[in-house]
This record gives sequence, C-alpha cells and structure tokens, in this order.
Amino acid sequence: MVFRDTLLTTEDLGLGRDSRHRLLVQRVRERGFDVLDVRRLASSSAERFAHKVPPGLVVDPYVATLRLGDLAPTDGTWLAIGQSRHLGGGLLVPVDVDAGTLEIWRQR
Repeated sequence: MVFRDTLLTTEDLGLGRDSRHRLLVQRVRERGFDVLDVRRLASSSAERFAHKVPPGLVVDPYVATLRLGDLAPTDGTWLAIGQSRHLGGGLLVPVDVDAGTLEIWRQR
C-alpha cells in the first residue's frame, strides 16, 4: 500500500477492492519487490507503542527484510511502512546482503 499512488491508475481505482488489491500486488512483484525474511517479535512489549487498538484486536509486531526492487527512489532511501503512525515502527533501514544470503532467504 505504500506505493499504491504510483502503481495504480485512475482507472484502476474504479475496480472492486479485491481486484484492485490483486492488481497492486501484481504490479509490486513486477517491480522486483520480495519478502526475504520475517520474524515475529514475541516479547516486544507492543502495548508500549500502540496508539489505539480496538478491543479484541491483537497487535502482532514483527521484523522483516524486504527487497524493494526498483520501487525505492535511491539505494539510500529511508521509508516508513505499515501502521508506523500508530505502532511506532515501520521504518525501513537499508541493508546490504550478498547473493548467497538472498538465495537462502528465498528458499525458506
């Protein structure tokens, strides 16, 4: 959703929610985006960061390593994703990873 304004056209906005979401996922993948590693933060004290969470909603914090493909404007770009304004996270920090490590992450 971070890049939806640049990946969807005015015509795409007329699609139903599910169709629009599938199209957005397709376009993100075409640009080289990939999730390489995801780790749940079981003891993160998420309640310290939550701005507002409706009753019954579970906060599930995690750390992920993402490959942005050509979606990031430059190699040194910092981005905020997800519910960062509510949960205090979502900051993307650039990481250099060798090709061997990328292949291991893809096989998980």
